[in-house]
Amino acid sequence: MNVARQAPPSGSALVGLVDRLARELLAQASPEDVLDRAVELAEQGISGASSVSISLLDRRQQVSTAAASGDLALSGDALQYQLGEGPCLDAMWAADPVLCRNLPDDPRWPRWGAVVVADLDVHSMLSIQLSTRRRTMGSLNIYGREIDAFEPSAVALARGFAVQAAVAYGHLRDRQHLETALVTRNLIGQAQGILMERHKITADRAFEVLATASQENNVKLLEIARRVVGTGEGPAAVQR
Repeated sequence: MNVARQAPPSGSALVGLVDRLARELLAQASPEDVLDRAVELAEQGISGASSVSISLLDRRQQVSTAAASGDLALSGDALQYQLGEGPCLDAMWAADPVLCRNLPDDPRWPRWGAVVVADLDVHSMLSIQLSTRRRTMGSLNIYGREIDAFEPSAVALARGFAVQAAVAYGHLRDRQHLETALVTRNLIGQAQGILMERHKITADRAFEVLATASQENNVKLLEIARRVVGTGEGPAAVQR
């Protein structure tokens, strides 16, 4: 999907563009690919965008840049994390887009705004929350070099990008977690089967043996199971 810079789309064109975006993002192979493609398409398709990034929250509520279309967005994000202020940080907890039309005149982020204007030549900023009904993920951040770079149609399109990126990323991440869980369960089941056959014990007892070996050796249960399956030996023999 190539999204060329053009005049702001009409309502029907906007719907069509977001629909094509959704299909392309859902076709990506991994959650990381979704984010990389999303920032690339956003820079190409959103009028006024000079550079785009996606910031994500981890389980400890720490923020980092997971994808960026260029060094401008990477640098702008890094400054926000360093200074503890900026639109991408605010957008993570805001239902509405965080829009700045002219950074030198905006009092919300005095330290960050002064630096990005002087050092990065950024004058406009648009950040939108990335979220699904189940969780807040982060924000889509769009940097503009021009003053008042983002018209209402660009904001609407950016919101569509953010929704579709969040849905596709969440879908692929959930699928990835499910696949990992299935591999883990199958591997542990195979290890239990080996121990049951070798030692004539029950499935519950075999799991206890694996869990005990994991705790005593400070090794993940999955790794213990992988070693048992790989060698055909019990945990005690594997650890020697």
